[in-house]
Amino acid sequence: MNYFPLVDRELRVAGRQRWTFWGRTLSALAATATIALISWFARREAPAQLAMTLFGTLTFLCFGFTLLAGAFFSADSLARERREGTLGLLLLTDLRGFDIALGKLAATSLRSFYCLLAVIPVLAIPLLLGGITGLQYARVVLVLLITLWAALTTGLLASTFTRSGLGSAVAAALLMLGLSVLGPLGGLALEALPPSWGVGSALGWRRGFYLASPFAAYFEAMDPTPGRPAVGTWAIPLTKRFLAALGFTAASGVLALLFALRRLPRLGLETGDPTRSRSKSREAAHPSVPTQRALAGNPIAWLSNRLGPQRRVAWWILGGATALWWVLRGCFGPEWNTFAGWVATSLALHFLLQLWLAAEAPRVFHAERNSGGIELLLTTGLNESDFVTGRIQALRRLAWPPLTIVSIIDWIALLFSLSETRADPQMYLLVLNFWLGRTLLLWLDAEALAWTGTWLSVATRGQRVAAATWVRVILLPHAVCLAALLILVATFGLDFRAFTWVVLAIHVGLSITRCVVARRRLQNGFRARAAVPLGAGV
Repeated sequence: MNYFPLVDRELRVAGRQRWTFWGRTLSALAATATIALISWFARREAPAQLAMTLFGTLTFLCFGFTLLAGAFFSADSLARERREGTLGLLLLTDLRGFDIALGKLAATSLRSFYCLLAVIPVLAIPLLLGGITGLQYARVVLVLLITLWAALTTGLLASTFTRSGLGSAVAAALLMLGLSVLGPLGGLALEALPPSWGVGSALGWRRGFYLASPFAAYFEAMDPTPGRPAVGTWAIPLTKRFLAALGFTAASGVLALLFALRRLPRLGLETGDPTRSRSKSREAAHPSVPTQRALAGNPIAWLSNRLGPQRRVAWWILGGATALWWVLRGCFGPEWNTFAGWVATSLALHFLLQLWLAAEAPRVFHAERNSGGIELLLTTGLNESDFVTGRIQALRRLAWPPLTIVSIIDWIALLFSLSETRADPQMYLLVLNFWLGRTLLLWLDAEALAWTGTWLSVATRGQRVAAATWVRVILLPHAVCLAALLILVATFGLDFRAFTWVVLAIHVGLSITRCVVARRRLQNGFRARAAVPLGAGV
């Protein structure tokens, strides 16, 4: 007897999808290539030091993947059923809410679990060098699995808040951000209280706030000496601290699943999205002066940016990233103001903005094409250039303020980095080129995401157009750069300076090529492709 029919069905469907197989293959190849590249540039280090560098880099990347897995995989599970109106039909059957939630969670978690499972054997390679212990490796793997569980259930909970795929992804990311930073922020706040308040005597529960975060479990798992007591103010053994932080992460996932189960029966009774309807009617009844000007200039630009929440997503992302930065600044202290800390900050900001642009670029035309509204738009007097120009203009107006803020942060990082390398003229020039190149790539990638996402939104009906946009514009160029570097390093033995120039040249060329190709396709085949029946491939 099959006690979970929806779980069985969803797992069979997910198991036959193409990206279920390609995802784990690419994950293992990326991890292996990362080890090969780091090993080449750090080949003069001692084996133990090289092992710690490899293990720390790979595990931190995997930990970041697990934190964002809910926004990538499970955030749109129930939201998609709500958009298509099929959630109510599922609730009318003999299926319970637990069956539906568990089925959607199993289907969306299969690909992320396979990706992580493919990388776990690669993480064991540093064990051969002797720099880490088997217990340390086992604890980190356990943290990655538990964090993945918490992120996926948090994404499932976020999908009960809104019907929008982008909105549910942002909600999942914000929930995981709150889960990661609220505990340490509470601990920092208690540390700042004056001693006269009497809080200093409650050392146990005050320090316990620091364990209320997945980051605490990760850092405790990375500690190479779990058996000794902590040095300083907290003498609880590290094993107990690790288990407490790990238990908090696991309990957070259980609570997120329970809240999702509690909200699920109510979702089948809804007939619309009242919040979204009120927002649309309010803005339609009282348009602002900039909206009227945009409508008179290009109706497609007004259609793209007429909703206020879409304009605030990037600022929510930057605000959450700022809160996380302050938490890490409090944890690492002055070490976070070094070149490595600023590089990590820049990588995170660029990554989050690129994800947002990859989701925003195909949003309008993709939604209109799925609902049939694109056919009505094509019957108007607008030509192909009006559609393309209006959408690109709207994306540029939407993206340039957050892109400018992130560019300013990169320039601040440039000034801090240059102050550390004034004694070495060659390193000074290398750091200058590195940060200026990152700023150039940020704007080029944003332009490529705008053109490619707009093209994919009219060229296919696929449910994951945002993922396809991000893979083509961001992931594939990085994979090509990595493959080219491995070939060049193995053939000519490039140093770090040549490495930076090669990466910049390859990435700039690929971004410009992607912009040119997508623009030519949009200008020559927008109306023809939009008129093709739904389901046609690119």
